[in-house]
Amino acid sequence: GSVAGAAATLLVKHDLAEAAEAVLAGSPKAARYGPAAFHAVLSAALSRTGVLVRDPGRLRQLEMARTVVLHPSALRVPDAGADPWTEDVLDAARRAGLRVVMVEDPALADFTGLADQVVGAHRPLADVVAELRAEGGVVTVVRPLPGDDG
Repeated sequence: GSVAGAAATLLVKHDLAEAAEAVLAGSPKAARYGPAAFHAVLSAALSRTGVLVRDPGRLRQLEMARTVVLHPSALRVPDAGADPWTEDVLDAARRAGLRVVMVEDPALADFTGLADQVVGAHRPLADVVAELRAEGGVVTVVRPLPGDDG
């Protein structure tokens, strides 16, 4: 359908832009609107947990991420040690093909083997992220409590 239309458009009009429009016009709506629907559902799910998405463009960048940096505050329960979901979160990140970087924390010592890299807690998070970005790719940082450095 749409590929044949694009090929015909390209052969007749010799216009790549019009051929691309023919492919887009012939593609299923789900393919065109899938990412927007996913981001809307994700925003709604995050808002139900108290997360405010101030820049929806950031959600679109999630699909480009190659590395995830997990701050200890994202993986532990205050005054209770590791969050019960810690292993599942690390496993999901690995299955998604992400490079997993954890910030060192004694409460999470049992889980460091599930990370690709563990960085010292003494290193500023901004420096760690800058170094990872310099290596290439998009870096996502998970740190739900911005004021929590411990």
